[in-house]
Amino acid sequence: MLLVIGGKLGAAEDWTMSLRIGEFDAQTAAQETAAMGVLKTFIGTHWARSDIPISQGAKLGYIKYNQIGPDGKYVRSATNVSDYTPPIVGSNISPIYPFQVSLVATLETSVNRGLASKGRIFLPCPKYPSIGQNMTLDPANAALAAKWVADLITGINNSAGVGTVVVGSNGFSEKVPDRPGVFRNVTGVNVGTVFDTMRSRRHKLIEERPRAATAGFAGSPGN
Repeated sequence: MLLVIGGKLGAAEDWTMSLRIGEFDAQTAAQETAAMGVLKTFIGTHWARSDIPISQGAKLGYIKYNQIGPDGKYVRSATNVSDYTPPIVGSNISPIYPFQVSLVATLETSVNRGLASKGRIFLPCPKYPSIGQNMTLDPANAALAAKWVADLITGINNSAGVGTVVVGSNGFSEKVPDRPGVFRNVTGVNVGTVFDTMRSRRHKLIEERPRAATAGFAGSPGN
């Protein structure tokens, strides 16, 4: 199963983050719809917590909860999506960075390396100010962000009718095409103190390029 959480950044941009949910048995469409209702209630409540590490620039607008195949694509023709009306704003802190700036939460598993050893999600619109000459995140705030994500995952794991959050790999590689896929439970979360950027978002921004002419080179080589 794939859980997608998303909404608006400001008025025009979009953001999403995704978590894989491991299931021992395939769910029916009705079971998926019921589980999505449980998840929607929990995630909405979690988003409204005062310790959310995300500023009010990122609004929680919807969740999607759908069965996916080994190729990562949806299995069913209809997409399960449920909107928050109105969208939920968890923090009362205004955005302090461009929307491309994010925090990365690394999802840990029981192994340190190899297939499905780690995953990550991008948290949009960090609400914490930078500190020091290197403009990094205060370790105490990084710990708060990690705790918020860990509680999000724990709450999903404990939701009725929902599996557990996993890190997955389909196992395929050109050298070993028949290698089986691997899924591992998420056992911990860490958040680094260096801010990250989301290149996919940065590349979608419409960039203007005002220019200014230079002078003082008349008669110089290369004119």
